[in-house]
Amino acid sequence: RHDAPRGVKGDDANLKFSKAAEIKWKQNELEGRKPNDGLVTEHAIPKLVIYNHLVSQKPTTKNFISNVLKEMVVRVKVTKEEDEALNKLGLRKSMPENCDGNDPLARHKAAKIKHSNWLPEKYRKSQKLA
Repeated sequence: RHDAPRGVKGDDANLKFSKAAEIKWKQNELEGRKPNDGLVTEHAIPKLVIYNHLVSQKPTTKNFISNVLKEMVVRVKVTKEEDEALNKLGLRKSMPENCDGNDPLARHKAAKIKHSNWLPEKYRKSQKLA
């Protein structure tokens, strides 16, 4: 949509990695490539879903909007193959039909994407500051 949010990136405090992305990142480093090669940073909750939620809530303050974004903007590094799996399931801009709205990773679970607790050092530093 023409009025959908653009540039909603979030901060590194809400960054996660899929297990496959962790493996790819480490492999890239060992092989002297850029760590992000073959990886995509994707929003666990699509930006359009976040936008529609905000519009439906009729936010009245910047603080309300900020809190919603802090809660809903969760970015996940995934492999290009995992990103394609989400697209094939029709989950590029939507959450699964059976989603109750409480699990920001519901799309990834539907696509059988496993998550890691690992973060590269550069992201661990920024998460400590958050």
